[in-house]
Amino acid sequence: YFNGSDSQVAISNNSKFAVSDLTISAWVKWEGAVNADGTLAGDYAIVSNYNGGGTENHYGLRISSSGKALFFYDDGSKWDQVSGTSLLTDGEWHLVTGVLSSGEEAKIYVDGI
Repeated sequence: YFNGSDSQVAISNNSKFAVSDLTISAWVKWEGAVNADGTLAGDYAIVSNYNGGGTENHYGLRISSSGKALFFYDDGSKWDQVSGTSLLTDGEWHLVTGVLSSGEEAKIYVDGI
């Protein structure tokens, strides 16, 4: 049960998660504080295995301080991120999907676009 303020699922780093092709998808609805321009006070994780650096693979989805979805991937030597164009701070449900394919730039989709 997620109570909307401090709930999380923690999955420790494991070599099985060191992948070069992946898709992460989540339904999100922002109900927190929003600045007048739709921005936020900081970045908020949606799904992530980022633990603060190192040489392990890190990837995830988050809502950036711009109020938009962001998908990131770090293989220990290269950081890649891409941001969506739609604000997620409108109080509506949004389907956010990040896709990484070998040899291609990371992609993010918000509500299929």
